[in-house]
Parts: sequence; C-alpha cells; structure tokens
Amino acid sequence: MKRGLAAGDALPSRCHRKRVLTADAPGQGQGPQPAAAASHSRRRALTAAGAHASLNSRLQSKPVKHSADLDEVGGASQDGRKSDGSSESSSRVPAHVGPTKTRRLEKGANLDPKRGATHLEKKSVTPKVMDDYRRRVKLALSFAKRRRLPARSGTDVDQLLTHFMTVKYRDGEHSSYGVKLLAAWMAIYPEFGKYGAAHLPRTGRALKGWRRLVPGRTRKPYRFPIVAALVTALIYLGELEVGLWVLVAFGFYLRPCECLRIQPEDLIAPVVGISSHWGLLIAPEERGVCTKVGAYDDSLVWDAPYLSFMNGVFEVLSTRPREKLLWALDYPHVLKAIKQASKLISVDIVPYHMRHSGPSWERLKGVRTLQQIQKRGRWASTKSLVRYEKHGRLAMQMTEHSEARQRWLLDCGLHVGEYVLGSKVVAWPPPP
Repeated sequence: MKRGLAAGDALPSRCHRKRVLTADAPGQGQGPQPAAAASHSRRRALTAAGAHASLNSRLQSKPVKHSADLDEVGGASQDGRKSDGSSESSSRVPAHVGPTKTRRLEKGANLDPKRGATHLEKKSVTPKVMDDYRRRVKLALSFAKRRRLPARSGTDVDQLLTHFMTVKYRDGEHSSYGVKLLAAWMAIYPEFGKYGAAHLPRTGRALKGWRRLVPGRTRKPYRFPIVAALVTALIYLGELEVGLWVLVAFGFYLRPCECLRIQPEDLIAPVVGISSHWGLLIAPEERGVCTKVGAYDDSLVWDAPYLSFMNGVFEVLSTRPREKLLWALDYPHVLKAIKQASKLISVDIVPYHMRHSGPSWERLKGVRTLQQIQKRGRWASTKSLVRYEKHGRLAMQMTEHSEARQRWLLDCGLHVGEYVLGSKVVAWPPPP
C-alpha cells in the first residue's frame, strides 16, 4: 500500500522519481522488454550491487563519536581506541539533542571551535579568549576522567560541571571562574548554548549559589590594625591557622585560591649572600596549575618590616610534610571562621579583602612604590591595580569606631606578632 511522504522523509531523487512513474504508467511492465530496456535493467543491477557493498562497508566501520561523548582531550584516538589500548563504544546523545546539534570529537580537533564554523561564528570570540576557553574545558574534562564521571549525555555533562564548580569553590576560586567555565563550555560545545537543544539546569543553579556565597570582588580595603584585630579574634576562637592564612594572604597580596594551594616546598628560606628574607613561589610550572592570568613560577619576597615576626612562623610551616598542602583548610572553613571573627570585632570582612587591603595599606604607609605594588600583586596594567589599591579610603575607617575601640585596634596592630607567637595572651573582649 502506497503512502505519502511523512515529516522527516528524504525527497526521492530525480532518477528514482522517473523509475517510479515509468513503473506505474498504464501498460508498462508487461510483455517482453526491448534491448535498450534490458541494458538499462543490467546497469540497475550493477548499481544495486555496488550500493550493497558500500552499505556493508559503512556498517562495518566504527561509529562516529558525537559531542555527547565528551572524553578527555587526547584520551581517544581517531580509530575509536583510548590511549591505553582499550576500545570504547560510541553512545548516542539523548533524545532532546538532535543530530544537527552535535559534532564529532576527534583527537587534536575535538576542541577546535573553527571546525565546521562559518566566518561569523569564528569572529564571535577572539583567538586569545578561545585559547583560554580550551584550557578551561580541558581542566573540566581532566577532572571528569580523574573522578570517573561519565559525560555521554546532557544530564551527565550537567552533573560533571556542577561537581567541578563545587570543587573549585572549595579551592577558593571566585564565582567568576564558574562564569568563564560555563561560557567556555558553551563556546566549545554550542549545543549547550542559549540556542542549543541541550540544557544545564543544575550548573546554572550551582553558579547562582556560588555567586551568593562569594559576591563580587569590588571590596573596600582595611587598615592593618583592623586586619590584626581580625587575627586576634581568630586566635581567641582557637583558629590560629586561619589567622596565619590571613596574614600570609595580606602580606603577599594573594587571591584566596592561591593562598590555599601553597605547599611547604613553595616557601623559600633565606640564603646567605642572596637574600635575607623568606620568599614564596606561586604556581610552580611542574604542577601544571597556573594563576588566574595563566602565569607560572611567580616569586615574591616577605620583606615588610611590620610583618617580620612571620619569619619564625615560616620556619615552622616549612617543616610540614612536603608535596602536601601547607594548610589543613578549605575555603568554606576559612570563610566561616573569618565571618565569626569579623562579627566579634563588628567589621564585615571576607577572605578576598586581603587582596585589596595589603597593597592599599603599604601604599598609604609608603612601604612600596606604586610600581613595586603592581609587580608584587602581578597586575598587568595600572588600570587593574587601581581597582585594588585604594589607600584613600583607609583614612576614614578609624573614625567609624569609638576612641576606646580605636586604641584597641592600634594595640592589636602593635602586638599581633606576640599574639601569634604566644608570648602575649589575647585580652578579650574588646571595648565597645
């Protein structure tokens, strides 16, 4: 029984339509065929045999991997086998992801945004930004491989990104890391973008929670006496290690994630004839974890006179087990402890304030020049430095407190080293 063309059926070719019309014409198909018709019939038989051979060849070939099969970059070769020699079968994308929304991922080319893209699509992102996007996506895929997380469907990818964001939050990364990760994923895999068929509801919800826990970076700086008072309150609460973390982040102008990633071997002891100060190596290249701007092997020196008491602390910290993190802390613990301590001194402080407060205080007190602060904070331009160094705001802070509280804050700034080293007991509570 004949049927009409349904939605999605391919239109028959011109030759096929001619053959169908010839077969259905009245009086056709009966009686002996002329010589020309017999020759045409033989050609059709040969063509059919060739088509069958081509079909068998295609059926025996390995399946094409689509973008739903998000394997580790370089972990699978073009013949469908992993680098360890084991084979891996292809998996189809979920029903809501149409074939037109998927792309083949090949070794060395599976993260190439230009593959199959039009001129306008190529111009949507600059090459420099696209390189950064590739790096971020590779980190997420490496995380999935280490944790053995599947990434074969939209639901799997949504779970992968949600878990990866949670780990980065605990490592102290800012919420902007999640924003850039999501943008990178959508740029590399457009099917997960705004106009794509796949969706990432859990990832979006996780990013919203990340933003609430770690708001925007525009922070006012704090004077060192207030930071010293925060450290004093942390010592009072039994959080000495968090207090040391605060002082290190303040003195080195560190981002929270950078301070949390320090290992004992990153502390550089003084060397006779070379340097009389302790130093810190940030993002050693051999670990493969770069800074926010993609740099490795940034070195800093601890040479501020008002923080010289930390030299004895560094001697103790450097003896901790090597190849492990210096701090037995994660970002949620640091954030919770700082919030509790800041309430005790009636000041609203979060970990990222240290990145703003250190350069502003040292600029106000003339410890360093503007160029030295820029180099120490690893800001590429003066415009970036201006967003952080705001020493003019520090002068008005002390007037927000009573005279008794001001004296107590100044006392904390003078004696915080003794509180840290245990040679003086913290006097509590502070005056109102």
